[in-house]
Amino acid sequence: GRKLELVFTETEQNPEKGKTAVERLLFVDKVDAIIGEHRSEVALAVQPVIVENKKIFLATGTASPLLSENVLKDYNKYKYYFHTFLNSNQMAEHMIKQADDMMATYKKKKVAIVAETAVWVEPIVAAFKKELGDKVVAIERVSTIARDLSVELSKMASSGADVIVAILATDAGL
Repeated sequence: GRKLELVFTETEQNPEKGKTAVERLLFVDKVDAIIGEHRSEVALAVQPVIVENKKIFLATGTASPLLSENVLKDYNKYKYYFHTFLNSNQMAEHMIKQADDMMATYKKKKVAIVAETAVWVEPIVAAFKKELGDKVVAIERVSTIARDLSVELSKMASSGADVIVAILATDAGL
């Protein structure tokens, strides 16, 4: 029966701006909880600030397992952090199964990966390398703000890949 007051701020997908935004929410707006954040890099920068102030941090779009690992390493400090989204390790498992099934169904042998250069992506790329081994013939990494992926796509095309797996959370290439 209590009313909630929502306060909005923008991190601009930038860790430093995220810390500034969170500090404003905590110390000026005096919020009781913080909900949101899409970029893992920003969440990793703001997580310590939020939990040190014993406020709930309900992350809604971050995927880096490092955030949850902080809870495992130091539960008493990080017990205020909650994750509502699959982490990268879980995504990797499902993405590899899907790629493997698709390659088997369509009798394809080689896969290329285009992935943004972001912390959440690292476990996925590592898992693809480990699980698919020499079936992975190209890995191209792109900036989260890239708008033209033609060079990377050309490299993947010349690699002989039958399948391209895109691991992107931003609008890279659009």
